[in-house]
Amino acid sequence: ALMRRSLSIPLGILPAGTANDFAGALGMSNNLKKAARQIAYGVVEPIDCGRVESIDRADKQEIYFVNIFSFGIFTTTSQHTPEEMKHLMGRAAYMIEALKELKKVRGIPLTITADGEAFYYPTLMGLVLNGETAGRVPLARRSSLRDGVFDCLFLRKRDTVVQSAVDMMLYVLGVRTTAVKYLQASELTLVTPVSEDTDVDGQSGGRFPMRVCCLRGALNIVCPSENQ
Repeated sequence: ALMRRSLSIPLGILPAGTANDFAGALGMSNNLKKAARQIAYGVVEPIDCGRVESIDRADKQEIYFVNIFSFGIFTTTSQHTPEEMKHLMGRAAYMIEALKELKKVRGIPLTITADGEAFYYPTLMGLVLNGETAGRVPLARRSSLRDGVFDCLFLRKRDTVVQSAVDMMLYVLGVRTTAVKYLQASELTLVTPVSEDTDVDGQSGGRFPMRVCCLRGALNIVCPSENQ
């Protein structure tokens, strides 16, 4: 809402819900009381923000995010899990919905243009990160919130889901694998002929084709001071 209205009000981020990863990247404590104290005595710094927009569509809409834009297997599970199941079963509800997704796994024939360089990549999952982690899993150890570029991961579609899962696990463990494409870019254009849901910080992120841009220093965020 701040970005859409061109407001520059400083924001304090508490480590709760979908803000956990972003708060961690800022150096906020996991303890809510300590995090509140960090905000009260913190310093305001310019932090990068992401913008997603559908292209070649009549219903163009700009959506902003602070942590992650994602698509493919498991990335939209939270959107498809009924609210009543979430309240009754907690995390187990997400696991049940994820198992349902395994039955309809498909590759995404994706053409990616990263800062003007185009290539084709058959993708099972795509993650565009503004930070180091997703779900507290470290995925982009060289990431910065102040460099004006995204850290992007694309998991190649293999013959079986198990093979792809192993590839991703190896990457997380720090093992180099050609089945995970990693790159940094300030602007991405993503085009595919298939209809595919996307996710922006836990909410619906629109439909392809899409353009994703990193807006350097666009948000004023309260960060912990050096002596905290």
